Amino acid sequence: MDDPCDCLELRKVELLGASKLVVERDLEADVCIWSYCAVDVWLNGEEAGRIERPVYKPISRRKTVFSLKKGDNDLFVRVQTLGVRDTRVSFAVQFLNHRDEIRVKLPDEERVKSSVQADRLLSSARLEGGRLSFAAPLPEGSEIRYDTGNQDFRKKEASCVIRGVGGMQEISLEDYAAFSICISLPEGDLERSFERMELRKPIYVTQERGAEKIGSISRSELERIARVRSITRGKNDGFALYPLLARYALGQRAREDLEEIRVTLKQIGRRMDCADFMTCGLVRLMKTCDLDARLKEEIRQTMLGFRYWMDEDGFDGMCFWSENHSLMFYETAYFFGREYPEDRFVRSGKTGRELSGSADPGMAG
Repeated sequence: MDDPCDCLELRKVELLGASKLVVERDLEADVCIWSYCAVDVWLNGEEAGRIERPVYKPISRRKTVFSLKKGDNDLFVRVQTLGVRDTRVSFAVQFLNHRDEIRVKLPDEERVKSSVQADRLLSSARLEGGRLSFAAPLPEGSEIRYDTGNQDFRKKEASCVIRGVGGMQEISLEDYAAFSICISLPEGDLERSFERMELRKPIYVTQERGAEKIGSISRSELERIARVRSITRGKNDGFALYPLLARYALGQRAREDLEEIRVTLKQIGRRMDCADFMTCGLVRLMKTCDLDARLKEEIRQTMLGFRYWMDEDGFDGMCFWSENHSLMFYETAYFFGREYPEDRFVRSGKTGRELSGSADPGMAG
């Protein structure tokens, strides 16, 4: 499963967990279950607690009682929610009494022994200046993965520098601010991330007096933006429209530009999180650039199917409610409603004239 914090589209998140609770006598333990997710808890094969609805915030709490039998008690947990950026997946069991009598152990200690050892080894790491040391040598096959800071999605191969560190107990670090140590295990990789804040330094840019400007932006600023073909947004997507607009402002056009615009239209059509950033870029593209009739029709079809507010039909991972997102959705609705005044917008059933009016308080009613 992808990290829900990295998801740009709505998806189901399901996590399973197991543990053993060990007690020396039969006892009734008062328990609180805490979670942002929907939760099912089973104790020794019987349902022992539930939270039915996932929430964004605040965290949910449910009280229950665990009937523990002398010896090992099997605890099994399933959490479910809808995942997108900022989804909270925290879960906890809080014992309100008998805390000193309850011991927790892993459900299959022999099988997870290698994972526990790897976790302890990674937890022993000491970062001192340009050196990273561990309590014991790293297993064969271990890697250090440096984050180069590259933000161009079309140059993902330049985003990471990988070195083998198997058998090493001390590593002389290269000059990258962010990196991770990855230990390869039969059941999957275990990774710990690090950051050297002393290497996070601002880059100062000086503007010469009288420097050439294009509109309100200096040519040098546009050139820096234009050098990136597509800005990395998560692991599987890049946002290409803003660098493309910078290139167009400089009079630079390329054959792959049409491909990037169509990728953007697909992202808008999927209504992925932050699609509103792209729709605003699309507004500027249409206002400032000559586009052929075929592309204009593709844009029209995409925007007639877009979802402009949370009360319109459809389910997606778009964030509507913070200040910047609200303004961008209103701008998008106002512009495209005026652009297609007689067309019917699929999600709201409104005509363009009605849509633009609902986005402009001065025109509403």
